[in-house]
Amino acid sequence: IRQYEKRRLSVPKNVVFVPIDFDTDLLLPKLEDAGFSRNVRSLYVLEGVLMYLQPQSAHLTLVDIAKSAGAGSEAVFDYVHASVIRREGLYYGEGEILEAVAKAGEEWHFGLEKDQVGRFLSEFGLEVGDHKDASGLERMYFTEPSGRVVARINETHCLVRARKAR
Repeated sequence: IRQYEKRRLSVPKNVVFVPIDFDTDLLLPKLEDAGFSRNVRSLYVLEGVLMYLQPQSAHLTLVDIAKSAGAGSEAVFDYVHASVIRREGLYYGEGEILEAVAKAGEEWHFGLEKDQVGRFLSEFGLEVGDHKDASGLERMYFTEPSGRVVARINETHCLVRARKAR
């Protein structure tokens, strides 16, 4: 909330901030304590979250989303490739981003294997609505009509919009 206030932005009345340590707390009890109702169409935003979690914590978080989400709910999240966690050096910007994360006193623990996001999400009753890797994002946001790429972006991350069909 302080960040909203700092930027002189108002918080919509239907937005509730729920503080959580995903590696020690379960998501669903935290949501319910904050007044969340299960099985209602909802939006879960996990931007900048999953890669910092232990694999078991990431799994349990998605289990709780699957348990609580109503039909048509969506989860929006970014993730890093599993090879980045293994420090294989396959992607543009990988060394720099890992250095920045370490400099901040953090570490990444969770990533998804390339081309496995659909299979991963299906474990939780979710399906991919949209999935963009770095090249897709560059085409959308950093490519001129002539085809010239005006900026490169870090290739370690992908963005996903997933939905619960039923």
